Amino acid sequence: MPGTRTFQVEVDGHRVNKTFGTHGQEGFRWTEAGTFELDEEVVELSLVDRTMSLQTGKQIGQRMKFLFVKNAFL
Repeated sequence: MPGTRTFQVEVDGHRVNKTFGTHGQEGFRWTEAGTFELDEEVVELSLVDRTMSLQTGKQIGQRMKFLFVKNAFL
């Protein structure tokens, strides 16, 4: 069902003031999140699941974290 998997993004623990996944279309879509000045060498990006559980009626809240390293070639 489109628009049922929503999430938010955090950059170094600061939540972006936008909920993603509300486009109402099947599948994934790119969404503008804004511009961020990244001064640190290592930046943590988190995706926070805001989908409502059908069993409990509460947000799932699972958090996936990624670390980005400036000028790193992997």
